[in-house]
Amino acid sequence: MDVKSVLRSAAGKSQSKPSTDMVEIPLPSGLLAKHRELYNAAKAAKADLALSEEELLDEVKTQYVDAVKKHYVNSARLTGDGVRATVSWKDAYTKIPVDQKDELKKLVGEKYNDYFKDINDIAVKPDIASDENSLAELIEAVGPETFAKYFDVSQYIKPTSKFTQERHREFTDKTNNELNVTVKQYKPAVRIK
Repeated sequence: MDVKSVLRSAAGKSQSKPSTDMVEIPLPSGLLAKHRELYNAAKAAKADLALSEEELLDEVKTQYVDAVKKHYVNSARLTGDGVRATVSWKDAYTKIPVDQKDELKKLVGEKYNDYFKDINDIAVKPDIASDENSLAELIEAVGPETFAKYFDVSQYIKPTSKFTQERHREFTDKTNNELNVTVKQYKPAVRIK
């Protein structure tokens, strides 16, 4: 039995969930309009904050990369205008589709297994997990024909902590820029003190 083929086959058979019905609830006059006004103001402020944060991170990025080429750290202290802030980068990335594996191998070469792990997320579907008869059938089931019937399968590639810590020392700026097209680190957190 070829496990990779069975997993790929099951990964392609995940089903979307049906939409739910809604109930209509009328509210007192002005309550929803007031909330919408505050909601829109908060959305606008959030968009302005996101743009400002992006500008700040663009300014910090080059100096941070230069620093981690010498020694890995996951945060930076920012100062200016009498304000202090910290920026922290997580060792966390968006899921990389498995069809990008060859591209990553081309970019990092023989270091692929040091810097990336192939992940298979497998979960028993909720309606199967709550049905005793289905669980008994699952336990008895062996073989590729029934596997996709019982499991939702998600496949992706996950960068290792070693990749986060060593990428700027190990690979050229050009290679890192090319890796950034596929390997998307979650946005760092900025905290103002």
